[in-house]
Amino acid sequence: MGHREGGDALALHRSVPVKKALDDAMIGLYQNGERLMPGNGYPMRLLLPGYQGNMNVKFLRRLKLTEGPAMSYYEGKIYSQLLPDGKAYRFHFLQEVKSFITHPSFGLKMNGPGYYEISGIAYSGNGRISRVMVSADGGKTWAQAALQEPVHSKAFARFRAPWRWNGGSAVLQSRAWDEAGNAQPTRAEFVPCGRDQEAGYESSRVSQPALQQHHELGDRQRWGDQTCLRLSWSSPLSSRSS
Repeated sequence: MGHREGGDALALHRSVPVKKALDDAMIGLYQNGERLMPGNGYPMRLLLPGYQGNMNVKFLRRLKLTEGPAMSYYEGKIYSQLLPDGKAYRFHFLQEVKSFITHPSFGLKMNGPGYYEISGIAYSGNGRISRVMVSADGGKTWAQAALQEPVHSKAFARFRAPWRWNGGSAVLQSRAWDEAGNAQPTRAEFVPCGRDQEAGYESSRVSQPALQQHHELGDRQRWGDQTCLRLSWSSPLSSRSS
């Protein structure tokens, strides 16, 4: 494994499988044609497509190749996903399949019954999104949404579906699948694991005069590779941020 370490005040460090490092890992110096901003990890940060945000270490200072995982404080406690039996996954890297509705959204006033568009974002850390289904009746019936091209691997994919609203109460939901066949779990399939960072299910309740939206949280767990890369980072700034 490899270990990466950061130079922020918390000295966040995580273990990364060497297989991932040799696949599509990057060290970012620029964003949108400009040097990284301090809040984004200046002077450099790690970028691991498809992996959780905390794995993309800011203020990168050091990369260290090790025989096994570092078993750091952060991966042993802070970012360990709890299981129903009280145990925890030792490593959890991937952003699993998920989707969320961005329109209609909380606070939007509906101008009476009529035709509207349900749209949102789907994502998978395993590859391309292959399909998104939407429901306007709390999951009783589903319709396939159109995916807006281009649909890239490990990138946000926009989905859209027409919806005829009759003016009554409605519960909007979305569910996504990726090209590997992984499915975003329904609420009935989801077992809470103690952290609320990974949205595994999207539900929006619609009423007049405004939309009231709520998220039902979920996540699927996976074991990672046992060969890791240790990484670290540092900030040249006197005031450091994580």
